[in-house]
Amino acid sequence: MISCVAGRGAGSLSVCSLCDGSAVALCVETEILVAIRDGAEEEVVVVLCGGQIVRGMSFLRAPDERLCLVSGGDGKFIAVQDVSSARRANAHSLQLGNATVDNATLLFRSRPHTKRITHVAVCDGATVLFADKFGEVFRLQLVWKTGTGLALASDEVVHVFLLQHFSVLTTFFVSSAIPWIGCGNKGPTPDPFPRRRLFTCDRDCHARVSLYPETFRIEQYLWTGAPQSVVTAIAEIQCQVEERRYSHFAVGNRNGWVHLWTADNATGAVGDASTTPFVPSGSFIEEDARTSGAGAVLSVVHASVHAGEVHGRGEVALSQGILVAYEGARDVLFVLLEEDGTGGKLSLSGCCALRVGLESPPLAMVGLGGDRAMVLQRSGRVQVVRLAYAESCVSARVCEESWLRGLSNLTQRQLGALLGSTDPFSQWNYDTVDPRTRRRGRSDFSEGGDVDTEDGDAVDCPVDAMKKTRT
Repeated sequence: MISCVAGRGAGSLSVCSLCDGSAVALCVETEILVAIRDGAEEEVVVVLCGGQIVRGMSFLRAPDERLCLVSGGDGKFIAVQDVSSARRANAHSLQLGNATVDNATLLFRSRPHTKRITHVAVCDGATVLFADKFGEVFRLQLVWKTGTGLALASDEVVHVFLLQHFSVLTTFFVSSAIPWIGCGNKGPTPDPFPRRRLFTCDRDCHARVSLYPETFRIEQYLWTGAPQSVVTAIAEIQCQVEERRYSHFAVGNRNGWVHLWTADNATGAVGDASTTPFVPSGSFIEEDARTSGAGAVLSVVHASVHAGEVHGRGEVALSQGILVAYEGARDVLFVLLEEDGTGGKLSLSGCCALRVGLESPPLAMVGLGGDRAMVLQRSGRVQVVRLAYAESCVSARVCEESWLRGLSNLTQRQLGALLGSTDPFSQWNYDTVDPRTRRRGRSDFSEGGDVDTEDGDAVDCPVDAMKKTRT
């Protein structure tokens, strides 16, 4: 699953997609819109109510192939909802701020966490990983019941603590399974949880890579020297070869740089504290885009297209690269990746990046699998950036896809004004407030920071009120 998170309070935005490109979910405040690619009906858009301001989402497939959505946010709980039971979206009935969960779609709701949830990811069937606003990461292990519902694993604590940062996370990413080089795909011993890399990056510029599920094993910090910029986006370069020696990750920063990191998957290197399996394989910044008003990297997406050649091993050759969306820019860039001839390592091409123009600046971009990525623009318009290969070169263009037309119409008609004023980084880019100056009281739950009330519940207080001095 691929996801983006933006905003804090009014105008909060969360977007995710299925890696095969068959579904996209978009949530503004509490209302979740899901577009489904259906061969019978080209425009299928359903609506779910998350019951809270949603900060993170991820898709989940049930054993019977039903599509479910996992979400978490300011209500401090994890919810799993059945998309197939959701009602069709009505362009005239969206109710932003509705705090009621649709029980007809609810499969599971966790007990309240202690802090607001900021990021959500799903891996290994029904395992939910999430982070809270204090930078702590937890696991919620779910199992499918004999019927159609979900429950906690019998031997599982409600929220299992995994790791901690000392400031709010800006990026939260779970990699694909790490292959066991020379040991077969199952590893030396049977393991119900395949090894993965868990990237957790915080607003203090720490970029930590932990070995999951043994998250106490820190594989590496990507940067240890100053100055360094906050990490705002991560994408894994997908590989056709299962038993691959190297994995590659594109990392976007707030200062506009995109870095390519190569990780050694050799058994002796993964999780070994005495080694540094990650090495930089090139960096990129598009000066023209930055001088035209572009700022931080919003999203990075790996995209590839068949190049029409077949190697002797029977593998289809791919032309691949990284799609980059910048805050404030009116285009998406495509940077080509090249093999450097050293056993599967990739590097950034020295050629100029391809530029794909947009109607308005992007707000989020998620991959749709293979050669496509969906871009949500500030105007509310939803478009697709698609790669093509012809005459020995790669091209990129913006197009409309019929199954996303209904979603685009809804976002333009109902959410355009709200999206236009959304700050994509305000969830973590805010000023620290002295808790001694907080005003005690209850206010709208969609604004400001947590405030303790007499009954012990944490509610939100407008930022202006929080900054008043106590008299």
